[in-house]
Amino acid sequence: MQVRILGPIEIAGPEGSCEVSGLRRKAVLAALAVEPGRVVSTERLAAAVWDGQAPTTVRNTLQAHISYLRRAFGDPDAIRAVSPGYLLRLGVEATDAEAAGRLIQEAAREEDPARRTARAQEAVALWRGPALADVADLAAFHGWAQRLDDLRVRARRLLIDCLLTLGRVNQAVQDAQELWHENRLHEESAGLLMRALYRAGRQVDALAVYRETSSGLREELGLDPGSALRELEAAILRQDADVLRRPSSAESERETERGSEREPEREPERESAPAPAQLPGSVHIVGRDPQIRTLDALAERVADADPSSPAAIAAITGMAGIGKTALAVHWARSVAGSFPDGQLYVDLHGSGFGAGATAVQTGQTLRAFLVALGVPRERIPSDPAARAALFRGVLAERRALIVLDNVRDAEQIRPLLPGAPGCLVLVTSRNPLASLVACEGATAIPLDLLSPQDAHALLERRLGPARLAAEPGPVRGVIESCEGLPLAISLAGAWAATHPRLPIAEYAVDLGKAATTFEALDGGDHRTDLRAVFSWSYSALSEEAARLLRFQSLRPGPGISVSAAASLAGVSRERAAERAVEDGVDTGAWSLVTAWIPGLREHLDVEAA
Repeated sequence: MQVRILGPIEIAGPEGSCEVSGLRRKAVLAALAVEPGRVVSTERLAAAVWDGQAPTTVRNTLQAHISYLRRAFGDPDAIRAVSPGYLLRLGVEATDAEAAGRLIQEAAREEDPARRTARAQEAVALWRGPALADVADLAAFHGWAQRLDDLRVRARRLLIDCLLTLGRVNQAVQDAQELWHENRLHEESAGLLMRALYRAGRQVDALAVYRETSSGLREELGLDPGSALRELEAAILRQDADVLRRPSSAESERETERGSEREPEREPERESAPAPAQLPGSVHIVGRDPQIRTLDALAERVADADPSSPAAIAAITGMAGIGKTALAVHWARSVAGSFPDGQLYVDLHGSGFGAGATAVQTGQTLRAFLVALGVPRERIPSDPAARAALFRGVLAERRALIVLDNVRDAEQIRPLLPGAPGCLVLVTSRNPLASLVACEGATAIPLDLLSPQDAHALLERRLGPARLAAEPGPVRGVIESCEGLPLAISLAGAWAATHPRLPIAEYAVDLGKAATTFEALDGGDHRTDLRAVFSWSYSALSEEAARLLRFQSLRPGPGISVSAAASLAGVSRERAAERAVEDGVDTGAWSLVTAWIPGLREHLDVEAA
């Protein structure tokens, strides 16, 4: 059995194809099929299928759709329930997209021209229309449809190369014209058509294609054609047979697959530019082994990715001071060697987190990244969309690691996401980034507070085991007062390290006084002033969510349930939960703040609640 997604959604088996009825059922099947063999959570399925507006009965409805699809497969194990969702389990090449990726790779490796052409024709024939045609209007499938369309273009270019190699010039011209007419600004498609027309004895037409492509690039993107297209035009003008017989893109891919020592052609400015290495310094982290294992698995997926795979994205989220950046940078530095084409880093100051900080403009970041990747400044377009397209193009054949730190929301970073399967993006944010998980397939990595054991290990790392062993009671008091927040524990360790002759017991007393907790955990600048750090998150909340938080502080003791918070605020439990989710208010994490609330009351103006 196989799911066909390269056109209308359908199930194919030995006895023919079976159409799936109903948009929602098709969307459920499509969401599972774009990631066959991987668990898709119920939340991601609901967000994808209902476009972010799932009904209250979503779980029951999903189960009904899954039951229908299992009957359509004729196999109850075709879709398995695996916490926290479902996975499509059809074995090798569960979808026609996987089959297309295999055929393209086989064609690139094949040495016999006839067999290579046959593989390419098989790959192109798998498309029955626009990919994911039935669900393309749903936001979650936009990125997948684009990636599958890019794969189709690659297969068609490969076939045109093969036809030229076999001498079937007229058919190559026809196919290349169709491909170029679909996107007259794409230089590789223009180059293929120019070669085909020249081989057909139509030199004037080949030069006309160059002029039209060049004019379109300048008018719409403010760019000149790249060196490869300019060199091809010059070769046609002087009838340079050597240049015109150079290996095509398909043959170059084949040589790469065989491990050829010959390097692909690069523009001089890219060749001379060193790979960027922008990662900041790393710090020691503890208690994040499960998250690191998830990231390691993601890196392995990138290493094994086929051409149809998207760039991998990890969204590390959590409250202020929880250690998001520390984890991202620590892990990124540990795997930097696996991304030889560079490591890019930017702090986007999402939601104004920082003293007087404003969110960094995406266009500004794109420009900085392109310059770092070796693109001459004069070739960087001013139009934001064109700049994003150029960024994706530059990374298309590269293996790069991109760290987008302190992100406001998914919309802020979508232009910064590459499409290349060899790239990995690490995102950190205080917001949950559900849209990035639903629409771009990001792996969610939420961070929680440290356990007492991990907090002790972090403090021991800073002070050494001897000093902690000398005052076990006060050390426990410090750890309890810090509530498992890594930044607070680090600040406590910093105080003890800079006051080696003072007893930890003295500091523990100050921390134990709720009214002075924030003063005792002030590192002296805006990044280590806990009162300021939490105020930035508080200022980013909606008024309703901020009011909900202020009411939490009226309850004595740490921690508060959603029901209790709703009761204090005089709203329904559903509304309180909805508000918390929409604004990224983790009631468990914010209970840490309410435990310290006497020292924060004045700042939050609790009495005004």
